[in-house]
Amino acid sequence: MWLGVELPGNLFTLLDMPERGNQLELLGEEIREGKPAYLLKVILKDDHHKFYLLDKADGTILASRDLRAFHPDLDNREVLVETRYSDFRPVKGMIRPFLSDNYDLTNKRWLGTSQILDIRTNMDFGEAMFAPETLVATEWPVERDVLPAKTTQK
Repeated sequence: MWLGVELPGNLFTLLDMPERGNQLELLGEEIREGKPAYLLKVILKDDHHKFYLLDKADGTILASRDLRAFHPDLDNREVLVETRYSDFRPVKGMIRPFLSDNYDLTNKRWLGTSQILDIRTNMDFGEAMFAPETLVATEWPVERDVLPAKTTQK
């Protein structure tokens, strides 16, 4: 969970990385869909690293790469995953991607696509939402047909 917060795009930006104890390293340039892009390496303070391709014209993150298991519950082998961002839209003064495609560069195959339908920022949930009585687990109604039949063994 720490990585999801620390890496750029959620709570922090690439500009925040050095002051949070992380390192940025410019590795060179690549061409991404006909556009020149900077290849940047982010090294987090725990030595985890991730690569970003930034549009040379405006700094937009076009793609990210890292070595990881894409879906560790199903397959825990690490592969080089590239996430390609697109469908950029303005949200509260920031340009955000609403579409991301994941590719396994090791085995040269598509892994999945994620689409964001809406981004809302600084929503007022109210204090009541976080009151102890509202955080109690709720029993969800379950259709009887959905549950497997109970079996007993003798």
